[in-house]
Amino acid sequence: MAWTAPRTWTDGELVTKAIMDVHVRDNLNAIGARFHIRKTADQSVTSSTVLVNDTHLSFAIAASEIWAVEVRLYYTSGTTGDIKIAWAVPAGATGRHSALGQNTAISAFDHTYNATLTTAIPLGGGASGQGANHYATIVNAGTAGTVQWQWAQNVSDGTATTVLTNSLLIAEKIA
Repeated sequence: MAWTAPRTWTDGELVTKAIMDVHVRDNLNAIGARFHIRKTADQSVTSSTVLVNDTHLSFAIAASEIWAVEVRLYYTSGTTGDIKIAWAVPAGATGRHSALGQNTAISAFDHTYNATLTTAIPLGGGASGQGANHYATIVNAGTAGTVQWQWAQNVSDGTATTVLTNSLLIAEKIA
């Protein structure tokens, strides 16, 4: 549905279903769903490179929906473990993701990768903390399910990699 410019109401005007549908319901549908999910507790992984589901950053997706997603990531790690990030999506979902953060290959802040959703992107780390922005476009097929943000240590290390409280997932339905 297309956006309709909201009307100017007049005193005493009778508000009908037809008027409200166009100016409220249809406009809200045209804008699309948008929400924020805040991580409310730290989560750590030690000595493991196996991707785990984040305990907070996920959302439901219906069949045939398309979403633009961003994770504002705050984390700590040792100098070896670093972090890698990816997505778990329903069967048949496609899309791409990339990240803006410390590139492990060049030890500098860099826009890194353009990968399929389930291909992990490695990012550098550090005990003092790092930040990164992780972007994805998710095109779902015919199976509803959950979009789950995943992460792990990039290199197994005895010093924990921790995704910190207040990391944030922002999702916007675009079709």
